[in-house]
Amino acid sequence: MPDSVVGRYCKVHRQGDRCPQGDRLRKCLAGFGEELKDPYILSVIKEVEKDTTLSVHMRCGDKGSAPMQDVLESIERLKARFDSIVVLTGFHALHARYPEAEREAMFEQSLIYLRRVLSLSEKVRICLEGSADEHLYILSRARHLLLSEGGFTELAGICAEGNVYASKDLGSRWEAELHPNTTLVRTYRRTRGNRIREFLLKHLIKT
Repeated sequence: MPDSVVGRYCKVHRQGDRCPQGDRLRKCLAGFGEELKDPYILSVIKEVEKDTTLSVHMRCGDKGSAPMQDVLESIERLKARFDSIVVLTGFHALHARYPEAEREAMFEQSLIYLRRVLSLSEKVRICLEGSADEHLYILSRARHLLLSEGGFTELAGICAEGNVYASKDLGSRWEAELHPNTTLVRTYRRTRGNRIREFLLKHLIKT
């Protein structure tokens, strides 16, 4: 679709260009966001822009996606510092490209993921409404954004301008496309640098 984020990006992309280019993607997404009028989507944007809200993208239930243990552990460690936690996810299991039996199994797996994240705290609110483009724009406006895994979560991190918490190692190529104002915090466990990571998690939001 020409007015979608992808459609806007394709208009300015040239063969041979690296993809995605962070600055170009952010500009296309900003243009999309200027045209948003849905009251519910606008209310979610207002919520995630608060310094007291943790926004989370959770890859949920599509074929081959791993359990979100890293995301759940990260929410558990971060939740005390926020008044609300907004989780955005999509029910990929409804996609017609999968056989019906697989869709049913993935739908059940999605429900398991959602129940697990809801059980972490009364602060958790799950947003299923809206298109993928609307979700991407919401995540880009987050003051504090926790990522999971997959291409969509990488795009969300590239488009964000606040504090980005990575629950997995997304690679140096991805990091190179981050907005200059972004502060990247790695919440996944590593054999080296744990003390630095714990210091950032403890003090970043207070500074």
